[in-house]
Amino acid sequence: MNIDRSRGHISDAIRQAYCIVVTASEKNEVQSFKITVTDEPHFNIIKSDNRSRIQDTAVTAEALLPDGPYNLWRAGETTRRVRDLGGAFAQLPHLPKMLKASAILDTLADGCERGTFVLRLARPDGTFRTWWMNWPDENVLNDPALELVLPEAAELSELSPALLAPERLPGLWPAGDVTAKSIADYFGGPNIVQVSREGGYQEPIQIPRMGRTVVDKAISGAIESGILWLLSGAVSIPGEPIPLGILNDRAILCAPPALVAPAEILPQNERAHSVPCPCRDG
Repeated sequence: MNIDRSRGHISDAIRQAYCIVVTASEKNEVQSFKITVTDEPHFNIIKSDNRSRIQDTAVTAEALLPDGPYNLWRAGETTRRVRDLGGAFAQLPHLPKMLKASAILDTLADGCERGTFVLRLARPDGTFRTWWMNWPDENVLNDPALELVLPEAAELSELSPALLAPERLPGLWPAGDVTAKSIADYFGGPNIVQVSREGGYQEPIQIPRMGRTVVDKAISGAIESGILWLLSGAVSIPGEPIPLGILNDRAILCAPPALVAPAEILPQNERAHSVPCPCRDG
């Protein structure tokens, strides 16, 4: 009976023996502390102790910016390699100990999708691909040449036409008409807008610059795919390619017209078959 009871205490004795945690402090100094051993796994106890500084969730995208708490940027820098930002958490002792390297990549992708910064990747010909307000794919995030660019220093080389849809980008669709020129001015810089975030608070973000050629390409894509409706003089173009010379500063952009049911165009249907324009001048 004594042997059986002793065997029952072996695992607990081993757990009690492993009760000292040795780690590096924020100043890169060796420190140790004793944990209170319970039935909970040791690692959970260690992770929950603030002295361990272990983090298993992604940090916020704002924490990676120059004015964040981690001091990852030198004065005057506007661009950092994504690989360097991720590796900093394994190299610098004052940063939290991240359990998953993928958590940093998730943070960067989330910040890009929220418009906090721009991700940029150089092409062999010296031009760049850029991502803003969208989530880059895994291959892009794992590319060692991928850079994080602060929005005030970034210039977009492309823009998803879906971002030009009404109410998609903050401040792009005020009350009244939206013209091709107003969209170009929106990306003309410097332009800071307020964004509503979860929790009911407002956050200012800088809109990156974008050349007029890139703006017109995004508008053309939005018109051709039916996201927007273009009106220019007597010309009305929803869901079709824009003829040369039609897209100019005065061209008005609206939400696409409502679909007309096939039965509504039959002679016996007495309903007026007019489609109202949502723009102010009709």
